[in-house]
Amino acid sequence: MTNIKYIIKRIFKMDYKTMFKKINNIHQKTGMKRMAIFRDMRSCALKYGAGYMDYDLFEMYNLTPEQRDTYITRGRNNELIKKYNNPEYTYIFNSKLAFNKLFQDFIKRDFIKVRGTSKEDLINFMLKHPIFMAKPIEGACGKGIEKISLKDQDIEEVYAHLTDANSNFILEELLIQCPEVNKIYPNAINTCRIVTILDDFDIPHVICAYFRIGEWWRRLMKKRVK
Repeated sequence: MTNIKYIIKRIFKMDYKTMFKKINNIHQKTGMKRMAIFRDMRSCALKYGAGYMDYDLFEMYNLTPEQRDTYITRGRNNELIKKYNNPEYTYIFNSKLAFNKLFQDFIKRDFIKVRGTSKEDLINFMLKHPIFMAKPIEGACGKGIEKISLKDQDIEEVYAHLTDANSNFILEELLIQCPEVNKIYPNAINTCRIVTILDDFDIPHVICAYFRIGEWWRRLMKKRVK
């Protein structure tokens, strides 16, 4: 069974507004009663470590218990991360700034933190990249990320927004994906993700690899298959 401590932690940090929105969307698609969906979500969380996002993404409401048990849910993934990763380096993947600094030779895009950086340097960055991404340094799942264009905005107003005391942004140069991948879905960066585990001899083993495509295209393909 999935780690109880993890489940309790998720209960207190859960975005209940988004969860009920997911329940309503599933209700509209399937006709299932909302309370039945909620109970099934809760059951999947306890048995498989599946959050409401997993439940919706993997369409667990359409799966048998045996099929559900084949998925690496967020809870199970969390257990694998703890088992196979050195906790001393977790901060690198929780901070976009730390990650970019360590892997700057590989990410191949400009970036600059907002806090502690002079106004002149921030203005120069925005002038060099009039369309850029502003990301909260900490956080995940795209929450709080903004795509900012100076085309129709005053640069001083943008600067004031970015330097608000309640914000902690890192600014990044806009990624442009190759034409072939852009044809698949142009409204998001479509990514190839590879999961690897190092053995005792530091030899990497590929556990899985998949191509993640924008939300609209994923749902369109499902409709076509049906």
